[in-house]
Amino acid sequence: MRNSRFCAGQLRRALGREDVDVVYPGVDAGAFSAPRWDRDFFLSIGGLHSHKRHRLALEALSLLPDARLVLVGRGPEREWIERAAAALGIADRVTLRGGVSDAERQRLYAECRAVVFTPVREPFGMVALEALAAGKPLLAVDEGGFTECVDPSCATLVPPEPRALADAMAAMRARPEDAVRMGEAGRKLVTAFSWDRTAAELEAVLQEVAASAPRAVAPRRPPEPPPATRARVGVRLHGDRGRLLGFDAAEHP
Repeated sequence: MRNSRFCAGQLRRALGREDVDVVYPGVDAGAFSAPRWDRDFFLSIGGLHSHKRHRLALEALSLLPDARLVLVGRGPEREWIERAAAALGIADRVTLRGGVSDAERQRLYAECRAVVFTPVREPFGMVALEALAAGKPLLAVDEGGFTECVDPSCATLVPPEPRALADAMAAMRARPEDAVRMGEAGRKLVTAFSWDRTAAELEAVLQEVAASAPRAVAPRRPPEPPPATRARVGVRLHGDRGRLLGFDAAEHP
């Protein structure tokens, strides 16, 4: 089971299997603050690792006079990013934030002009859904699982090239009304990606697997364990609002 068709395709190629179910993650849209448009900075959220490709966002920013970027994340590449920003001459326009509280994260989403997302072939990418839930345009590379859940009404997807990303960022500054329109479209689209839907789809897959499993032959010894120790199957969905799904294995032999 995977969280995007993109990720499922990788699994099929690696294992040669076609029976891979896809269940998209959800997002708690109600947890995000109403968007504001009186600030002018771009927001990028992701661990400070090479596969997040923050260099691309920095290079794009260097092509935009006066534009600012707030980068939220922790990781081993913090010093490298600081040196890269200095080498590009944009150190005074890049703010690096480590771990932030949920309230601060929501504030940054609410106040940014748009969310910049540049990872290398991300299996899914929760930042994309969070941007939509926050009512902000998504400016992202055109690769990875999250691209299956957005469309041009709320996102601008570009090749992983600094000039292409810089042009998308410049458009959000030059035409703020487009940013507002895309943000509103994103908030409508993201309602289809609730955790309730994710939980229901995942539960259906688990029930189907349990129903199709071959019936096990009960051993003569040891005796059947008491009900309190019977095995359970469960999945925890992590996010702003998790849900534990489970069923008694004895009910689905």
